[in-house]
Amino acid sequence: MKSIFLTLFLSICFSGIAQLDNFQKEIIDLLNINGTREYYSADYYEVFPLLQRNFKDRNIPEEAWTHLKEGEDEQLDKLVSMLAFAYRKHYTQEDIVKMTEFYTTETAQKFLADKDLTSDEQKEIDDFLDSDIGKKMKKKQKDLQKDLRAIKDDWSRELFGAKMKQLIKEGYL
Repeated sequence: MKSIFLTLFLSICFSGIAQLDNFQKEIIDLLNINGTREYYSADYYEVFPLLQRNFKDRNIPEEAWTHLKEGEDEQLDKLVSMLAFAYRKHYTQEDIVKMTEFYTTETAQKFLADKDLTSDEQKEIDDFLDSDIGKKMKKKQKDLQKDLRAIKDDWSRELFGAKMKQLIKEGYL
C-alpha cells in the first residue's frame, strides 16, 4: 500500500515538474527573442573593470584577463534562467505565449532594434500595447523591473566572486 501511494505521489510531483520546465523554457525562449540576453550582455563586462581595480597592483597579464572574460554565454544562460522566475511571478503561461507570438514578428524585431517603422508597423505596435497583454505588461512593469534588478544584482555579485576566485586560484593574489 505504501509503495502504491509513493508511486502515485512521485508521478504527480514529476508531472508538475515537467509542466514547470516547459513554462520555464517558454519564458527563456521569450527572453532570448525580446532582447533581454543582449541587454544584459553589457552587465557581464561591467564586472571586469572592478576586478582590474582590485588587482591593479598584481601585474596580471592581458592574456589572463582575456581568459577570465571567457564564459559569457554560460553566464548569460544562467542569468536568463534566473530572470525567468521574475516573469513567472508576474505572468501566466498564456501571457508568455502571447508575448512570444508578438516578439517573433518582423515588426516587433524592428521595434526592438530601434529601426524606423512604417505607419502600419507602428499601428501594429500600438495595437499590441493596447491589447490586454500589453496593458498587463505596462501595469506590471515597475514590479517586474524591481525583481529583475534584484536578480541581476545577485547574479553580478556571484559573477564577481566567481571571477575573483578564479584569479586567486590562478595565483594572482
